[in-house]
Amino acid sequence: MIEAAVVGRVGIDLYPNELETPLQEVRTFTRFVGGFAGNVATGLARLGVRAAIVSRVGADGHGDYVRAWLANEGVDVRFLGTDPYWQTPPTFCEVWPPDRFPLTFYRKPTAPDWQLEHDDLAATEIVDAPLLYATGTGLSQPPSRESTLAALRVHRGTTIFDLDWRPTLWDDPDAFPALAAEAAAAADVVMATRRRSRRRRSRRRRSCSSAVSGGRRCTRTARRRTCPASRSTS
Repeated sequence: MIEAAVVGRVGIDLYPNELETPLQEVRTFTRFVGGFAGNVATGLARLGVRAAIVSRVGADGHGDYVRAWLANEGVDVRFLGTDPYWQTPPTFCEVWPPDRFPLTFYRKPTAPDWQLEHDDLAATEIVDAPLLYATGTGLSQPPSRESTLAALRVHRGTTIFDLDWRPTLWDDPDAFPALAAEAAAAADVVMATRRRSRRRRSRRRRSCSSAVSGGRRCTRTARRRTCPASRSTS
C-alpha cells in the first residue's frame, strides 16, 4: 500500500558542468530527474515514505531513464505511464550561485504529463492514499487540468496542493488564479514559494491570495512559515 501519491510534472533536468556560464556557452551537462512529481516523490522515498508517482513520460530513452532512476530511489512507478506520442521533456539549467538558477523548459506545445486523464488517477490506491500531492502546473492544460481537479476532489486522505507558479508554462497565465483557487478549495494544505523578483512577487500575491481563500492553510516554503486561511463560501 502506498502512503503518498504525487501527481504532476516529471522530466529530465540537464545541469551544466560549467558554473556561472551562460547557456549558449555551456559545453557539457549532467542529466538528472526533475519536475515537481519527480522531485517530491524522490524526496519522500528517501525519507522512508512509500511514495508513488502519478505521471507520464515519453516512449524514449529519457523516459526509460526517468522510470529506472525513480524505481532505483524506491519510488513506486506503477502509475507512471508512457505516452506513445509526446516525448519526455528536458529542462536546461544555468547555475549562478548563490541564488540565480535560470531554467529553460521544453514543453511546447505539450508534454506527456499534461496528457494525464481521469483513469490515470482513479485507481483505488491513489484515491485512498493517506497523502496526495498535486501541482499548479498540472492545471495549465487539458486534460491534466480536469484530471488534477477531479483527483483533488475525490481524494479521501490529506490533500496537498503546491501552487508551483511558473508563468512560462501557461499559454494564458491570467487563468491561473481562478484555477488555483478551485484546486485550493479541495485541498487541506496549500503551498507557495515567494519569488525574489518584484514583478513576480506582485503577481504571486494576487494569485496566492485567490487560491488560499479556499484552502485551510498556506505554507510559504521559502520562509518556512504558515498562514491560516478560511474556506471560501463561494
